[in-house]
Amino acid sequence: MSPAKDPVVKLCLAAGKIQGDESWLRSHFERHGWILLGPEQIRPELLALQDAGYENSVAAVVAKLLLREPRRPKRKEHGIDAAV
Repeated sequence: MSPAKDPVVKLCLAAGKIQGDESWLRSHFERHGWILLGPEQIRPELLALQDAGYENSVAAVVAKLLLREPRRPKRKEHGIDAAV
């Protein structure tokens, strides 16, 4: 297969967390013709990978790591380690 004669390059940012006004950032990207993949686009795709069962691919393993529940820190209570 030969490469396209006039390829079009688009800049894209995938952001799992966006601090501040996402709508402003999204409109800024649209004005420049860039693509913004925010949490609402990324999470469903990660969930689909996570639910696909065991896959021997880096993407599936990373999805499982990103979506697993964080461990709750232990605290010392009266000299005994207790789950929070």
